[in-house]
Amino acid sequence: MSSLDPRPSASNSHLPPITIKRILSPAHLAAFGRSNTHTQIIGFISTLNERILGKKISEAGEGSDVSWLKVSRQLIFAAYAGTSGDP
Repeated sequence: MSSLDPRPSASNSHLPPITIKRILSPAHLAAFGRSNTHTQIIGFISTLNERILGKKISEAGEGSDVSWLKVSRQLIFAAYAGTSGDP
């Protein structure tokens, strides 16, 4: 199990292990650029960007109780869950 595994450790004994995928070569990078995972990550970042365009830092408000770590773990889990052949 990876330290990036977003699944709770007490309940993941019935789940298959997560395969770690790495970009190690230009060919891997090209394949990742064509993957659904890449599309999802870029879409996520673009959505965040659109939400803050034209806003000042002083307009940020109090924030939310959703931590970046929680969001990033959910994104990683969604990427792994949605890719069977993507790098």
